[in-house]
Amino acid sequence: MIDFENMLWGVDVDSFAALFEKYFINDEVSMKAFFEGYGAEILREKHIQIRISCIKLALGDIYWGTGHNVPEVAAKGRKLLEAQLKYIGYKEELM
Repeated sequence: MIDFENMLWGVDVDSFAALFEKYFINDEVSMKAFFEGYGAEILREKHIQIRISCIKLALGDIYWGTGHNVPEVAAKGRKLLEAQLKYIGYKEELM
């Protein structure tokens, strides 16, 4: 088993942001299945840190994609940011 939660120094759930950007953004079923296996309590306990990590990744993608003229990366960042802003204060029962 890979412990994604602690694979890097820093915020212990920072690595989850990439999973939300790549796999969970439009697939709530996959997100639930992953965290059911991993441990859903992390979503309840650290949903704010996960959301902040997603926003940080989104802003980095927007900045980098715009600065390096790679619109696909900037668009991916905007999509993740919109998803995070859409759910602030909403659907916390999932988390």
